[in-house]
Amino acid sequence: MQPLSSALLPGTALSATTLFCSSALVFRFNTLGRRSKQTLGSKRRGVHWSCGGSMPRGDAHGGAGKTFEPLRGKHRSTLIWLHGLGDTADGWSSAVPELRLSSTRVILPTADTIPVTLNFGARMPAWADIYSLSEHAREDREGILRSVSRILNIVEGECSREGIPAERIILGGFSQGGAIALQAYLRSERPLGGFAGLSTWLALRSEVFATVPKSRRQGRIALWHGDRDDVVSYHWGVQSAELLRQNLAPGFEVSFRTVQGLSHAVDREEFAELRKTLQEWTREDQ
Repeated sequence: MQPLSSALLPGTALSATTLFCSSALVFRFNTLGRRSKQTLGSKRRGVHWSCGGSMPRGDAHGGAGKTFEPLRGKHRSTLIWLHGLGDTADGWSSAVPELRLSSTRVILPTADTIPVTLNFGARMPAWADIYSLSEHAREDREGILRSVSRILNIVEGECSREGIPAERIILGGFSQGGAIALQAYLRSERPLGGFAGLSTWLALRSEVFATVPKSRRQGRIALWHGDRDDVVSYHWGVQSAELLRQNLAPGFEVSFRTVQGLSHAVDREEFAELRKTLQEWTREDQ
């Protein structure tokens, strides 16, 4: 396995304090197809991925982030992808061209900067507070639902202002971003086109299934998880997939792919499968 991105795990020194971040390293490909990395916070070259005109600012709906217009063709579908704890939209910007999604707007929101209990109150981009890495830890329900509301507002804007059918809007994310995007996908009143998550988990499991609208009779959920993930445990990912299958059957298709030897990161094989899935879900003939 060759990781495309990795995390600052517990034990990484930052300002004399041990902090946890699931912020991915930016990955880029040169003309020979080799991988190169640069860490968060370093200078980045802009990624230009628009079909003409100026790129919308932020998340295109009044929030922080980045928005990339389709490489070619008219804007006919939308991918909303959420970063992990401590990251920003910049952390995934270099991945956008590698997805090769024609006619798809890609929105990368950036989370608000808040104190994170897990990291001794240090302030960083986070979709909600995190108290512990245990799957049974107390959850910041208010923070989770606040972020879910923001993502659903972006969805509403894409539908009502941009005219994109709900079935052609895909949600996804990495780590904590995936957990928030999954909540938004399940709670949406609109029949969204699917959810794709990397190294993530099902949050608010005691209540979330009761919030799935009765009108949502079918859906698509695709999950990938490394079996050596020591941040969001592999067991936690497996259990999340099983709960989704048990509670959403038979209408929702739930797939779970184990990535052998992968820690809390993204590798080439996993990314290629994610790309293929997103390309299938956003095909013009869907």
